[in-house]
Amino acid sequence: MFRKFGKLSKLAIACAIAAGSFAWSFSDTTHALSKLTMDKALQDDIRYELGLPEKEPVTEDEISIIHSLSLDDTEEIQSLKGLEHALYLTQIFIMNTHDKLDITALSSIESLQFLYIDSGSLNEEGQYVVEQLKEKGVTVVTKIDLDDNSESSSSAPIKIYIDGELAEFGIDPVIVEGSTMVQFRPLFEQFGLEVGWDGATRTVTGTKEKLELKLVIDSKNASVSGQPVALPSAPILMSGNTMVPLRFIGEATGRSVEWDAETRTVSINSTVTSYNFEYLYSNDTKYFGDQKDGVPNGKGRLLYKGTLFYEGDFNNGIVEGNGIMYDVEDTTSYYDGPFLNNRPQGEGKMVYSGGSYYEGSFVDGMREGIGKWFNADGSLRYNGQFKRDALHGHGTYYEAPRNYYIGSFERGYYNGSGKFYTDGKLDYDGEWLNDGRYIGKQYYDGKLGYVGYFYHNEAHDSGTVYSDGSTKYYRGELTNGNITGVGIFYLEDGIRYIGEVYEGNMDGYGFIRHADNTISNAGYWVADEYIGEEPPPVTEDTTIKQLLRNSFYSYIDGYYVNDYNLDSTEAMMFIELETEEDAELFNGLSKEAKAKLMNHVAQMRWGDVVGVEQCYVYVTYDYEDIYARAAITYEQADADVVVEAFAKGNGKYYK
Repeated sequence: MFRKFGKLSKLAIACAIAAGSFAWSFSDTTHALSKLTMDKALQDDIRYELGLPEKEPVTEDEISIIHSLSLDDTEEIQSLKGLEHALYLTQIFIMNTHDKLDITALSSIESLQFLYIDSGSLNEEGQYVVEQLKEKGVTVVTKIDLDDNSESSSSAPIKIYIDGELAEFGIDPVIVEGSTMVQFRPLFEQFGLEVGWDGATRTVTGTKEKLELKLVIDSKNASVSGQPVALPSAPILMSGNTMVPLRFIGEATGRSVEWDAETRTVSINSTVTSYNFEYLYSNDTKYFGDQKDGVPNGKGRLLYKGTLFYEGDFNNGIVEGNGIMYDVEDTTSYYDGPFLNNRPQGEGKMVYSGGSYYEGSFVDGMREGIGKWFNADGSLRYNGQFKRDALHGHGTYYEAPRNYYIGSFERGYYNGSGKFYTDGKLDYDGEWLNDGRYIGKQYYDGKLGYVGYFYHNEAHDSGTVYSDGSTKYYRGELTNGNITGVGIFYLEDGIRYIGEVYEGNMDGYGFIRHADNTISNAGYWVADEYIGEEPPPVTEDTTIKQLLRNSFYSYIDGYYVNDYNLDSTEAMMFIELETEEDAELFNGLSKEAKAKLMNHVAQMRWGDVVGVEQCYVYVTYDYEDIYARAAITYEQADADVVVEAFAKGNGKYYK
């Protein structure tokens, strides 16, 4: 599942072993977990793992269906008691252990196959339990194992991206006095600046028409086209190379500069200001207006090849004060408001090509603070906070007049807590991640329908489905909107089915738990029917079902910009196998069975790519190895699907 491995290295993931079908013997009765003493902090982690509503109690039913469990911080957990009731728990990740933590319950989890644990802080008893688990065949990865195979982030080289492209330097960038310093020549050349060096004065220059950056080695005094600028760090010589402060160079050319300390990455991106600077400093731009000592000062106009670029105030050669700056490529697009240091600054108005416009605060040439963004017809598109030209903070965004989002934004995306309304009715209330629903509540016609995790805006991973807004219908795993995995069906009179499920049916290994907690019908189920204690015979159909139960699905719609040369009539779908064993099972299928599996997914998920005429479907493992591919059309019959199989996983994309 995509959520559960986010904080772990690839080594830990690679060691994880997939869940299979298990058989256990049950006693005639069992006790509800509520009668046991269970650590509250552990219950909170289980509640989070299963996407349960806040404050809802964790019972033995919930413990039974846990498939994977991540305990990110066990400092507040004293004991794992209660996990011995987990019947399907195959993998568990335990971080930040301590010497008081009781992990003996792990020894009673018969289904456990993989354990990651920060074992260094465990007491002697805990260390003993870990060794016993290893002897039982559980794959154990410790923090020490990962530390020995990982690179410290603080020692990783700094990477510089310019408009999304990785910049290359002769020597790695370094941090000096809090500033990222880079080789000046490659950077200047990538910005289109002509490089200059005066050995006598130890002065570096970068020139492009009227734009001139001048820096002196070991001096914090620099200039931009004659205007003095104070640097946070002075340029230095290192191994014969001149190193200059990256942020100053980027911002002096009108670009935005952002530092990500976690990844040690600097992102430099073009902006409206850097676009305007191409005209402001062009040799083809002429000034007409007031002057003082030979430089623009007072009221004036700038014309680029005869087209009006700017009219308004100047101060000592700089665009400063109130004025209007036009896009010379489309003069219907312009900024009207105050300027500071050649950039929009303060309360102004920006009109875009096509007629949409923004009214609000600007800082350093970018939308920042409170503002409103309107459509060309004057209807409101967004009302709220901005930062560095992006929607950032709290606001309301209208996708349509009655379809809108209210909540938190980050760098232009729905991120954090927010609500979405469809046709004026509450549709979703919860957490968002990069425009996608992450964990929250889904409503249907005003009634609660689902609480849990999402992926691609569909119920996915773990959650609870409700039948009439309040009555629980199902709780457990879901895959791309389908009830598939391990879960609980709530039947009549307090009876529950607990076990494996597939596409909305009781299917796989499971049992019935009655209201008095007695167990019956423990064994195998197929399409809601109990077939007994013996598993059904293995056929290609049962293998397809097993593979689809374990696999993960994703897609790329050619309607959107993509890296695969897809046009708007095409899409790609990926069926990601979970383990190497699954890859072997897939290889063992006939071509007809492979076609059936791939077409089943394509037809079931065609609604994700409405309007597409053809889908390129791939079966993959480890997101890189391609074991099969097929070009499939809507409502195509299984028999007409042509599959190309690659037993070694060495297939290629169609495009």
